[in-house]
Amino acid sequence: MKTKNKTLLFKLQTLLFVPLLLEALGLIDVPDIVPLSIAIAIPVFLKKEEIVPYIVGFSMMGTGIQVAYISLSCLVCLLVKNKWKFTPKQILIPLIVIAYELIHMLFSPTDDIVEGIRFFCVYTLLFYALFKDKESDEIELIARNQINSTVFVIIHVFIETLNLLNGRIEIMFAGDLRLGHQTELIDELTFSSDPNLLGQSCIIAIALVVLLIYKKRFHWNQAVAICVCMFGGMMTLSKTFLISAVLLLVLSVLGIKSNKSGEKTLWYKLLFLILVGVAITVFLSIYPEYFDNILNRVDESDPTTGRVNLAFEYFSVLSDNIIALGFGLGLQNVGEKVGLSGSPHAAIVELLITWGIIGLLFVVVVLIMAILHHVKKKERTFMNFVPLIIYSVIVQSTQLFRLRDKVLAIIVLISVVGLSKKENRLTSD
Repeated sequence: MKTKNKTLLFKLQTLLFVPLLLEALGLIDVPDIVPLSIAIAIPVFLKKEEIVPYIVGFSMMGTGIQVAYISLSCLVCLLVKNKWKFTPKQILIPLIVIAYELIHMLFSPTDDIVEGIRFFCVYTLLFYALFKDKESDEIELIARNQINSTVFVIIHVFIETLNLLNGRIEIMFAGDLRLGHQTELIDELTFSSDPNLLGQSCIIAIALVVLLIYKKRFHWNQAVAICVCMFGGMMTLSKTFLISAVLLLVLSVLGIKSNKSGEKTLWYKLLFLILVGVAITVFLSIYPEYFDNILNRVDESDPTTGRVNLAFEYFSVLSDNIIALGFGLGLQNVGEKVGLSGSPHAAIVELLITWGIIGLLFVVVVLIMAILHHVKKKERTFMNFVPLIIYSVIVQSTQLFRLRDKVLAIIVLISVVGLSKKENRLTSD
């Protein structure tokens, strides 16, 4: 894929992003059908290597745009531009998932067939993309578009929040409002209703930037991106963001290594720590109350804010129903089916409740196969797995498989396992 082709994706996305930013600024009014129509049309003009990088950007925007219809457009365009070629895994795995969920829908009168079709569109594209052969340039584009989309959403949410607060930015720095939390505002945000999910996307974008730097695929705009994502993540006051940021720091220090000498490895790690220290110092000079505001959110009696108790309530219900334990409750209306309020948090818990033990084992096997699909050709380094490790940890504090937008992030984290360096300079054990 040539460099000029790489930029086509970003040029076309400008048609989507600019009107939305102008609307956030209050300069124009954009009907919902306009950005959706643009988003659906863009894959038609993209090269086949750009379609997967394009759709992963919507893992940040699903709450503000119908990602299912865009996924269907991307899937059709991928099949047409690949001349309807697909591997057995790309067709068999989606069919199994669709059949499995259809069985749940047949025995669940509260499930909506339209909602089911939306899930099918996303999951069919998800598994097709996971087992699609990708060159490193395409994988780099996947990572870059995920980063760019995260930056766009942070800026959009920040602008909307300021407008709803009548420009009183001091409220955000006082710890009275978490970036991305619409329930504390007088109106809804377009792209965020959960600061924890926004913080999760921020740390993943930061981890991807670190990986691109390590792989010598750095672009100047990524320096801006890492600053915006760090700012956005901290402004969410998400405990998960802070913990995963520490985890990213530890894993990166462990993973960085030079193949020339131990002394050079030490210098690389020292430089990395200095840069992190400078970034933290600058941010705390702007927002000195950050750690106090984080600590104010910690409930000493229940640091998980009810997540563990809710998980045990679901487990209690499943333990009384062997069929539900084995096969799950399906993706839709989980709480309503068992008389519980609140959705299951933690991806493993969520998967066990929605698809049961059988579904959990199936998904784990499929994801392992997808990882192996990306590492089988060349030797990969530890740093390739750092974003995936962090993601695997942080999704244990939130939903994943029942969120049609967020589940697309799996494509990014597994794809970058196969990202190679442009030049051999740094290595990792």
